[in-house]
Amino acid sequence: MEKLYIEPHDLRNWWKFVRPGLEDILKKSPEYWIPEDIYADCYSGKAMLWVFSVDKYPVGFAVLTNRGESLHCWCGWANSVGHFKSAVECVSEIAKESGSKFVTFESWRSGWERLAPKFGFKPRTWVKEIL
Repeated sequence: MEKLYIEPHDLRNWWKFVRPGLEDILKKSPEYWIPEDIYADCYSGKAMLWVFSVDKYPVGFAVLTNRGESLHCWCGWANSVGHFKSAVECVSEIAKESGSKFVTFESWRSGWERLAPKFGFKPRTWVKEIL
């Protein structure tokens, strides 16, 4: 899987791919954000959009923000479980490359109680240490 940082000036070109994924997330989990919040923060540089692809075909994305020692995953989406696992590995690489010690995320979805530990996260605020 390849990862591509989407520059703010290029965000509009990727929005047709990202927005349906954001809407899918919101169907499964009541979040405090709306897609326009994500767009605004990525466009202003407060957040970073990373797109993950296989054979040049986009299969997922993550919206990330720096929070001191941690890289926070505001939201992430992939079109299959296999791609999601690879996307989590890409987020870990991004964190390591940026010097972050942790990857964090928050979610209302109860399924994360079982799934997050499989990716190396610990409960409460889900945290993954980057070594």
